[in-house]
Amino acid sequence: TIDLYYSADNGLSWNIIELAVKNSGKYNWKINENMKSSNQYKIKVQSNVNSNIFDVSDGSFSIDGAKQAFNIITPNGGDLFYTGTSTFIYWENIIKNIDKVNIYYSIDNGANWIVISEQVDNTGKYNWPISKSVKSSRKCLIKITSSNNSRYIDTSDTVFRIK
Repeated sequence: TIDLYYSADNGLSWNIIELAVKNSGKYNWKINENMKSSNQYKIKVQSNVNSNIFDVSDGSFSIDGAKQAFNIITPNGGDLFYTGTSTFIYWENIIKNIDKVNIYYSIDNGANWIVISEQVDNTGKYNWPISKSVKSSRKCLIKITSSNNSRYIDTSDTVFRIK
């Protein structure tokens, strides 16, 4: 197995992507939506048996990170909702000229997102009918993005519960 790291500052500091990864010659890196924009990213692949055995990407690459365009008011953590009911999602606009938004929920702390509705008028509120088919979870989040630019985003600060 190997350890994988990334750097946003041309290798001056390193952050863990994943440790003890199977050394298969490939890895599907799911880039975090909240990573900062930079053109100085590098990858390091390192032996987890001997840290002197490693390789770093020759050149730098860019990640164009997300920009907070909204401030989700609710649900924003600690809430409890029940399937078969509805609740309002409320948000404030930080970037003012966004006409339409897409709204998503996650039941696995943001690993996967499910569409609630797309091309919603950006009024700062949406009535979400929580279908009975939504699985119970203590790791739920809401995400709002601009319909025209998915980098304009906000997610719930902490998880809420659907029962």
